[in-house]
Order: sequence, then structure tokens, then C-alpha cells
Amino acid sequence: MSAGLTRLFLAGVWCVASAAAWAHEDATREAIPILDCDHPPEHAVNAVPEPFHWAQLECTPAGQMLVPAEDWVWRYPGSFTDRPFLPAWMSAEPGVSGEPRYFKSIAARLAGTDEAERLQRRFAQSMIALPASAGEQRIYVLTAESNLGEKFDVNFVYRSDLDIWAVPCVPDCRPEQLFHIYRRE
Repeated sequence: MSAGLTRLFLAGVWCVASAAAWAHEDATREAIPILDCDHPPEHAVNAVPEPFHWAQLECTPAGQMLVPAEDWVWRYPGSFTDRPFLPAWMSAEPGVSGEPRYFKSIAARLAGTDEAERLQRRFAQSMIALPASAGEQRIYVLTAESNLGEKFDVNFVYRSDLDIWAVPCVPDCRPEQLFHIYRRE
């Protein structure tokens, strides 16, 4: 057999052996879990509580997330391209199950005076500087829990329908997670 024919024969044997190995590898690999958005789990949240009319639930194969409601814009300060969203897997630690996350619960409350003052101090300690407010502001707290028991809070500093700031605390409040919410005109 000539050297060229030998190389061709060996390349063919290698391809057949590799294809068999790859086929075996695919057969033993587990399917990637996905969330069936048409038939969500029984305990999945299906609506955002009032007064969060600036948010809605969106379902993807990776899980649920909160996104801007129709006619609302969420954006990071100084960015018109990156779009904020709040996924059910937001608080996931490395090494936690890769299964799809959905919201098992979402609760809303208006922070009382003492809690609002504590939150303002927490924001300041976290180097979060919200723009000065011209009028009265309220802080709504959204507390969410995923199907895996992961919890996080998002504080919505509501100053008007034209001026809402979201401060996620997962578990820490970080300035890079702050985003602005306003009605689309």
C-alpha cells in the first residue's frame, strides 16, 4: 500500500472511530432542562402584583424573568443598549442546579417610614446615589423567591410615573445593578 493510501485509510479509520465515540457521547448526555412556558409548573407565579404596573413576567426556556411592561422603558444610567431584566435565577450561586427557575412567589409592599429610611441608609452605604428628588417619594419592595428557594429583593424608589429607580439587592445592593424606569412616550 502506498504512503498516501495508508494515510487515507488511517484517516478513514479515525473518522469512523471518532463518529462512534461522539455518537455514544451524545446518547449518554442528559437533555438540557427547559421550562415549558405553555404549561408552566403549578406553583409558578403568573402575574406581577400591584402596584408594579411597570413590570411584567416573561417566560423563556431558561426560566421566568421580570421585564418592562408594555409602554415602559427600563435602562441602566448611561446606557441605551443594555436592557435590564430581573430573572428568577438572579440570586443563583455558582454550582447550584442548572434547572430552569421560575418565581414561586412575588410579594409587594410599600415600605413604611422607618423601613424607607433604613433602605436609604443602606443605599448610601452601598455607594448608590439616586438623583435628588423634587417631591415626595415612596419605596415599594418586591420580594421574590424562586422554585429552588433563592430569594431576592428589588426596591423601587417611586417618585412619579415618569421617574422610578430600581435598586436590586441580591443579597447586596450594588450600584451597577441600579436602573431607571419611565413611561415610553
